Amino acid sequence: MGLDSVEMMMAWEDAFGVAIPDHAAERMRTTRDVVDYLERQLPRNPAQPCGTQRAFHRLRTALIAVAGVPRPLVTPSSPARELLPADHAGEAWRGVGRMVGTPRWPRFPGRLGWHPTVRDLAGRVFRSDPTAFIDPSDGWSRGNIRAVVRAIVAEEAGLADDSFSDDASFHEDLGID
Repeated sequence: MGLDSVEMMMAWEDAFGVAIPDHAAERMRTTRDVVDYLERQLPRNPAQPCGTQRAFHRLRTALIAVAGVPRPLVTPSSPARELLPADHAGEAWRGVGRMVGTPRWPRFPGRLGWHPTVRDLAGRVFRSDPTAFIDPSDGWSRGNIRAVVRAIVAEEAGLADDSFSDDASFHEDLGID
């Protein structure tokens, strides 16, 4: 197992609050393998609401409260930056981040070519700190496990989250050593 794989494994352990033994890690060659393993290890709750949905609702509430955006304008497809007041967008962005309450709030949109929709932002915020939106003691749904695992794989491989299949080999298909 290469350094990239070890870092990815550690990111999964941090995100889910579990230890993955070496013998199990060595058998994890695809996203599906990891999701299957974690699904067996974590407390289950198939009815657990989608973490991204929870993040969207918290984000919408923050945009309404901090930036004064009318509720009907905050839709999943709304460009996040366009919802901020032009005269103090950066300050409003930081205020929204504080209200959303996740420690890994992303940089201001537009920097480095990143122009997220509210949906993109909700997904990114959820994946960066899933326990801010899911109480692990309530259990995990397979969909929430999958979303977090895929986000970590995408970050490690430098890919878009939707650009690879759950059966893509980390080493052969995604170039993760």
